Amino acid sequence: MPARDAGAEAGQVTSGRFDTRVLEPSGPERRDDPFLAPDPVAAGVRGALAILSPLGTGDLTWESLCEDAPHLLPWCRARWLAGLGPLTPAPTSLPATVASLHQVAQHVLAPWRYRAQGRIGLRWTLGGFGTPFARGDRQARVVDGILVRQAGDVAEGTVPATLGGAAEWLGGPLGAPAELYKPDRAADPSEPLDLSADAAAWVGEWFGFSTRVLEEVRVGEPDYGRRRVQLWPEHFDLSVELGAGRAAGTFGASPGDADHDGPYLYVTEGEKGCLSTSEWRDPAFRGVSLPLGDLLAASQQLDAAVAFFEHHRMLLERSAGHR
Repeated sequence: MPARDAGAEAGQVTSGRFDTRVLEPSGPERRDDPFLAPDPVAAGVRGALAILSPLGTGDLTWESLCEDAPHLLPWCRARWLAGLGPLTPAPTSLPATVASLHQVAQHVLAPWRYRAQGRIGLRWTLGGFGTPFARGDRQARVVDGILVRQAGDVAEGTVPATLGGAAEWLGGPLGAPAELYKPDRAADPSEPLDLSADAAAWVGEWFGFSTRVLEEVRVGEPDYGRRRVQLWPEHFDLSVELGAGRAAGTFGASPGDADHDGPYLYVTEGEKGCLSTSEWRDPAFRGVSLPLGDLLAASQQLDAAVAFFEHHRMLLERSAGHR
């Protein structure tokens, strides 16, 4: 299992010619950042090197770089930076694997990060999800169903059989921090983990796609640097809060849960009754959802996802302005 630092990898593939931004957490730990990790699309201060960004927040984008360097497209495509491909249908083993990954997120990875940094937010990482770098240059993550512990240039992986085995492998506590969130169920050390490699890899693709989409929506905020796209372990979904006051809402992506038949994007309104029930039509929460099937049917999936979020952000803003 190779050790990884997404930011350092980006510098290597571009021969150090740019100040690079990538969507994954980069090391080492950033104690000067409120989230203890770099903002993946931060504009930053222009230095000696041009800023290379996934979006239009720098001097040039990965997409434009690939026009002159097409050999980088496979590397960029895998990391949702450029040459983006479509999502594929979810495997039939997805629900069982999502249920196990949820338990790993809320009872193993989040407690590991909480002990190290006093934070619980997770991120998308290549092939799955994990923590930002903590304790300097350490990271814990799941890659295609493999639990990885990394310290510096050394990374080791295992496929844990049980929830308790996963926590023991990382050398961290087992169980959600009770003072921060209530898990959907208590941690059971003997709970077996169903980590299908195909389904776990698909979850990684879903979170990569969703991270790219949510970052595109986030940079539309005037103060986007104060917000961050995070994977919340208690819900096992990616989300970011956008807007303010009556126009505030949560914009997110779930790989599926007990109330929905498969993965979906969603927007929840910040204020009850802000919009009509014809717009906020999800049966499980005060909001609206876009199921995976609708995305798969779209000719341009990423554009369709961004349009879904932007449409409902506009509705929130319009409704708040009329009150």
